[in-house]
Amino acid sequence: VSTQSTWGEAKWRNDSSSLQHLLLRSQQREEELMKQVQKLTSDYMTSQQQGLSIKKQLHGLEIMVQQSLQEWRDMSNTTHQGLAVALNHADKCYVESQFWANKAKEIKDQISVLKGEPPD
Repeated sequence: VSTQSTWGEAKWRNDSSSLQHLLLRSQQREEELMKQVQKLTSDYMTSQQQGLSIKKQLHGLEIMVQQSLQEWRDMSNTTHQGLAVALNHADKCYVESQFWANKAKEIKDQISVLKGEPPD
């Protein structure tokens, strides 16, 4: 009887030791998995923050491009208006110079007639 109880006790201790070892390994594995979950969660949060940062940067860039385009349009319109004004002024100057050139010819012809010379 004593041999069987000793054998049973040894088997129970062996089984108990095996179960404690499995439990310890299971706890270690659970800790490793929790660390992995925490790292993945942290990586996910970091990537979300980076995504938001990139989104903000792109939005800022879009605003800068829109402002630059508006400035270019305004400058282009101003230049176009300035050229139109300059061309109009040049036309007026040309017309006025033609008027004075004709007046000068008339006066020259009148002087020639007064001198008794034939007009041009």
